[in-house]
Amino acid sequence: MLFNWRKRKPIETPGRVSAGLLNTYSSKQEPNTSSAQERLDDPAELARRVELLLEAFYPGETADAVSATVIAGVDEKGGQLSQEDWDAICKGAPSTCDEATLVALSEVLGVTVPYLSTRDAERDERVEAQLELLAVLKEHKVESFRACGLGQTPTAEEIRHIGAMIKEEFD
Repeated sequence: MLFNWRKRKPIETPGRVSAGLLNTYSSKQEPNTSSAQERLDDPAELARRVELLLEAFYPGETADAVSATVIAGVDEKGGQLSQEDWDAICKGAPSTCDEATLVALSEVLGVTVPYLSTRDAERDERVEAQLELLAVLKEHKVESFRACGLGQTPTAEEIRHIGAMIKEEFD
């Protein structure tokens, strides 16, 4: 795998650039080659995933500001997310979100619908490794990042290794 990176000034809108990283290697473009996906019926697990995404894309923002941004984004993309449903999602309580709202929420949070609605150990670990890499890129003010392979999606281990190499280079 080949890669390069370049330092930059801090991002003014951190979520916009970050979302592209997750969508690049998410299951949207690749067939599911790991174990069968299992429906995610655990509101606490959905809350954990949403919290990871919010920490990555909205660091340091107040809960009220994030809530307003997410709800407005979901509405803009054709979903209907009430404050009560958003609070339920964040607290790990059951919510009444329909499929259109889940699709819109996944777009706002920069992930695919399957990450929010199903379990797939390989994909879930890779997305979380990408979030860790994103934190490293932000911490070291990396402006651009490119990883090239031979048509293969990087594994979680490879993504974590790249993050370690960047840390080593800039620390």
